Amino acid sequence: MPRPRVLRQVRRHASAASPGTLRQAKEIGEAVARLLSDSSEFVTGAALPVDGGYLAV
Repeated sequence: MPRPRVLRQVRRHASAASPGTLRQAKEIGEAVARLLSDSSEFVTGAALPVDGGYLAV
């Protein structure tokens, strides 16, 4: 069972993300699939945050 402190952190991050929910595994998978596809052949040495805009705030 997760510790209460960890749950508080997850809830805090989820509330800051747009639209206020945690991302689904499918959405993360889509970002990974995009990076593995030929359409991202020029993407090198970059971080791709999949956070619903959390870092943009």
